Amino acid sequence: MQTLFVSDIDNTLTGDEKALQELGTLLKTQRESQEMLFILCTGRSLSAVLEGCQTEGLPEADVLICHVGTEIYLPPFHVGMQPLVGWQNWLRSQFSYRLAEYLVEDLEGWIPQPSSNQTEIKLSGYVEGPSAEATVAEIHRRAKEATEDYLIVWSHQKYLDILPAEAGKGKAIQYVKQHLGLTPTQVIVAGDSGNDNSMFEHGFQGIVVANAQPELKEWVAQLVDQPIYITQQPAAAGVQEGLRYFGGLP
Repeated sequence: MQTLFVSDIDNTLTGDEKALQELGTLLKTQRESQEMLFILCTGRSLSAVLEGCQTEGLPEADVLICHVGTEIYLPPFHVGMQPLVGWQNWLRSQFSYRLAEYLVEDLEGWIPQPSSNQTEIKLSGYVEGPSAEATVAEIHRRAKEATEDYLIVWSHQKYLDILPAEAGKGKAIQYVKQHLGLTPTQVIVAGDSGNDNSMFEHGFQGIVVANAQPELKEWVAQLVDQPIYITQQPAAAGVQEGLRYFGGLP
């Protein structure tokens, strides 16, 4: 039975170059034997992912999910390519950038991220420091009053993304899974922070690496009916440990 393995990048795969290289070799073998399809699922832009494949030794992937689940790319990958149109149109129909801007308007503690991290269906900023929780709570309050639903993702107690309600990493993985005709039990996901929360909500087998942020560990502790494994090893070594636990690697 083919496995669909989906992994976050930063601090899930990265952090231990030797372990990442070893994991990459194992994933390549599984992909070449058609035992596995591999997806990189990240908050990074497409260009940052492709650069990481060249400079950080990121494993070759079959699908790329970028910008916190708002963009899906199919091979061949190259800078400047367009994301999957069907997914983009579905999300675009739900999102008002102006209303997203209202959610953070005149908020102390909100700092926009660089333009390279913004898209027409994702507003991203930094929210950190002593007043961060109050700022995030106010964004949620404004969103609740809005006429449209939004997904608000705060991770590492610093990075905040405002997305269409049907976006996020978990929903993007669901979209790809359904396209491939796979069941949830054929999917293994791996993550380390709050922007990975939604990956663990759909009945997928979940790997939480040992170095994960408290926000993710606290989240998955509530998901008592989900198949989730918290590893003993950090980063890529933990991913390999989790894949063996779920049978994704021999």
